[in-house]
Amino acid sequence: IPQFDVGYNFSEGLAVVRVGGEFEIGQPYYRPKEGYIGRNGKYEINPQFDFAFDFHEGLAPVEVDGKSGYIDTTGRYVITPQFDSASIFKDGLARVDIGKKSGFINKQGQYVINPKFDGLNYFDSSGLASVDVGGQWGWIDKDGKYVINPQFEDADSFSEGMADVKVGGKWGYINQTGRIVINPQFSQDCIGFRVGEFHDGIASITPYLYINTKGEQVWPKP
Repeated sequence: IPQFDVGYNFSEGLAVVRVGGEFEIGQPYYRPKEGYIGRNGKYEINPQFDFAFDFHEGLAPVEVDGKSGYIDTTGRYVITPQFDSASIFKDGLARVDIGKKSGFINKQGQYVINPKFDGLNYFDSSGLASVDVGGQWGWIDKDGKYVINPQFEDADSFSEGMADVKVGGKWGYINQTGRIVINPQFSQDCIGFRVGEFHDGIASITPYLYINTKGEQVWPKP
């Protein structure tokens, strides 16, 4: 017999489940609560959060009364709810929002990068993170210093030394100095699909077009 209203995938041995929240005319509405179960289906952390998310690196973001913080796998708060939104930890850092500005904290809840960006992606394998400042994208290092000044309409992470950027409504690629190495020439014609990162020297431009690091079409064969 189902005992949870919603269940999610396991992460680090725990899975988020949601219970409650049924509405009946003439009865008070009870907001659903989320908690965590183990692989035996028993509660490891009782449902008590408005929203709960997967564990990564031993911590999970949770939301209570509109504020987000972080718990450990025992359900104890490690970082008290204080952020307007919070994301998972990755390589020791988590993206958090205060108002409409984003920054990074460490596992002690201390700001490593102050919340001052309009958009912020996690640091990639190059040690850089793409940031949005007033609708222009650039890259910072882990000290929060600009390595590539905000200048692009949109951008993604670096992969294999190259990152896709949008200039004049078209997509191309830059290297880690910010120099354009594949001229912006590609349109995002497919809804829900964007120009891809390079992997093994190949990037997908659409589901039907792949290029190499020189910008040459490799599939389908020209």
